[in-house]
Amino acid sequence: MTVLGRALLVATGLWCACSPVQRGQGNPGPGGDGGPVIIGDNTADGGPGNSNAGDGGNKYQNVGVDGGCDGGTGTACGSPIAANAGCGAVELCGANGAGNGLDDNCDGLVDEICVCRPGDVESCFLGPPGKHGVGACSDGTQTCESSGEFGVWGKCQGSIGPHAESCDNLDNDCNGCADDSLCCAPLLDCPAPGDPRIADQPPYTDVALPGGQFFSDQAQSWSWTIDGGPCDRLFKTTTGSPPVQSFTLTGAHSENASVHYTLSGDYTVTMTVVDKQGMSQSCTWVQHIVGPGLRFELCWDQTGSVDLDLHVHQPGNTTGWFSSTADCYYDDCAAWDYNGLMSKWGYSISPIAECIGSPDGPDWQANLMGCANPRLDIDDIADVGVPENINIDKPQNGQTFRAMVHDYAQSGIKGDQHPLVNVYCAGKLMATYGQSPNQLVGFNKGGGDSKGSMWRVADVTVATDASGNTTSCTVNALHPANMTTGYWTTVDDPTY
Repeated sequence: MTVLGRALLVATGLWCACSPVQRGQGNPGPGGDGGPVIIGDNTADGGPGNSNAGDGGNKYQNVGVDGGCDGGTGTACGSPIAANAGCGAVELCGANGAGNGLDDNCDGLVDEICVCRPGDVESCFLGPPGKHGVGACSDGTQTCESSGEFGVWGKCQGSIGPHAESCDNLDNDCNGCADDSLCCAPLLDCPAPGDPRIADQPPYTDVALPGGQFFSDQAQSWSWTIDGGPCDRLFKTTTGSPPVQSFTLTGAHSENASVHYTLSGDYTVTMTVVDKQGMSQSCTWVQHIVGPGLRFELCWDQTGSVDLDLHVHQPGNTTGWFSSTADCYYDDCAAWDYNGLMSKWGYSISPIAECIGSPDGPDWQANLMGCANPRLDIDDIADVGVPENINIDKPQNGQTFRAMVHDYAQSGIKGDQHPLVNVYCAGKLMATYGQSPNQLVGFNKGGGDSKGSMWRVADVTVATDASGNTTSCTVNALHPANMTTGYWTTVDDPTY
């Protein structure tokens, strides 16, 4: 064909230089296949999508380089953000030495020199700082780890970093342009952060996963997977696939699936579809589940008949645990046996929408026509993988709440239990305690009410805006008397 003939075909829209048409497969990139990349490890190990193996320098310099389109007729990006945008010579920290959540020197580590308190959680991004919040790039979280007073930031879990462009209407390499340098007819329409199709949702709701909104052609098969938060990772690490998780996925191999989320936090959703040509294509995004106010969550990793209980204490009161007025726990804070703590704590009822989807939702509706504050929404008795949670939808400004875990009973299991407690504030994970490598040890005596092992976890002070909505929390881990490290545990001691 002559040059003139090619020009005419391009001008009339009849020419595409790719053969066959690319459909969401991406271009082979350094360390990966060009598909969606969830970066879950900031240890610079050369994992998927990162060119970070052994060069000792910028780990992202080749990430997201497009393979181009045969013949060079693909759409170009007018002013692309550079592959190493924002990379500097040194790692930077925020105020008072705290982390800023960015890999400033682009070495594959986030805030590795910054100060942190064990158990604290921060948002993190594994990629060049200049690509933070651009296109498909989104944050994950990392937890401060140490057995001492000060810690180091652990792995950055769930961050989506830049990777080679795929034919999916998404800016995969986070350079400011979607599907640039590709010649393709996109059948995938993957969502980026902020897409209304993946808008924030509250807990206890069924969130639809309509495959047809993300893939517009016939498919041979569908597959949906979800990665959750610390409790879900705890079970996968210690016991394999958990029997129950903090979410329920229905229709995992159907075009139209749905998820019932029980907890706040960030969930990584991946849709994989095999098209009629037998090609596998996928979209990956982060779904934010945002509950109001203050939420405490308890899970543990043992199987068998183990009953651990979550307790939250009334602010401004040092009455001992298991009090009928000061302690929110299974005996006086659940729908089936509510003891009027709302009036005793000075709180009011919340709309039924805040809890109707919880296991006790029908009881809350029948008994109160709304959701109590405080309340125990999930009481886990021996079912590993069903995190207990206690919620206060609109805590008062400046009030401090104390969380405690009690080993009520155990049978069939000998040795330590390993509880894990998460603290969520305005839908954001603020702290997690008991997570490996900082597991609680010596927690192994069940005793019924007022007896057995007890772990006083943390004090949480709430800040609110003028409308009473929670804006932030300060979380302080609790330690044994006269100590600045270690978990505060006792046996047969119900004092505050």
